[in-house]
Amino acid sequence: QKSSKSQNLRTSALITSYNTSQHSVSYTLSWAETVVVEYTDDNETDMYQVHRPHTHTHTQTEKHTYIHKYILLYFKFPQSVMVWRDMSSAGVDPLCFIIKGLVKDESPILLDGSLIDLCGVTLLWRSVEGLANSPTSSHLEALRLRLNAARPQCPVLLSTLAFPSLDGPRPRRPWAYMTCGHVHGYHPWQGRGGEVEAIKGDRECPLCRSRGPYVPLTLGRVSGVYTDAETPSHAFVPCGHVCSKGTAEHWSKTPLKRGTHSFHPACPFCLRQLRRDRPFVRLIFQGPLD
Repeated sequence: QKSSKSQNLRTSALITSYNTSQHSVSYTLSWAETVVVEYTDDNETDMYQVHRPHTHTHTQTEKHTYIHKYILLYFKFPQSVMVWRDMSSAGVDPLCFIIKGLVKDESPILLDGSLIDLCGVTLLWRSVEGLANSPTSSHLEALRLRLNAARPQCPVLLSTLAFPSLDGPRPRRPWAYMTCGHVHGYHPWQGRGGEVEAIKGDRECPLCRSRGPYVPLTLGRVSGVYTDAETPSHAFVPCGHVCSKGTAEHWSKTPLKRGTHSFHPACPFCLRQLRRDRPFVRLIFQGPLD
């Protein structure tokens, strides 16, 4: 698409609206001043190549406030080939960058799983083919019931655990030690280390004696971020969101833009930054004694 009105504006907010016949962007300059730019179809201009900046490293950050600037992270499930590219929907200030030529051997077509960072809001683009390999909401519910049907046990309290539904009670919610992956119910046993370690959030696993965060487990419910429809078996560290192994591996290698200065892998369900040394852990369930 091509803008029918081009202005270089410093803005504080961006609102987009779509319908079948019109696309417009509202640039909010202040509480009393707003400029609406209408866009029309343009099948000849390659927006991926418009006003390319001189630098194009995957760690480039944007420190100015031009609201039409955004960056793309291209990757394809499941290979996860990731390259951040700086983009522009209306050109850039010529004083900000040294303009370079077109990028060779790259396509403007979005691949399945492409990430778009739009002024701090990260958008995930999925294709129809990609979503066909991801679980639906009903499939995720079936996987939850399958996990509960295995009757995982708390090895300390010897009680049956269950992943709760969205609106169900949570007294039997599973907890896990993020260092070893052993799954328990919530219990007050802290092991060695005393109150100092407990205040820090670290506790000792009663099965293997390893120390680490002890957090409740939550089944990831956003089906669009899954890379496959396999059984949830791994949890992100330190938040405790549970997903399939392939999904955990993919997002642990995907750097998401955080603020204006850095990129870090984050949980796709809560956007909490993952640990660098161990971004996810395989869950170890205790089966029923009978």
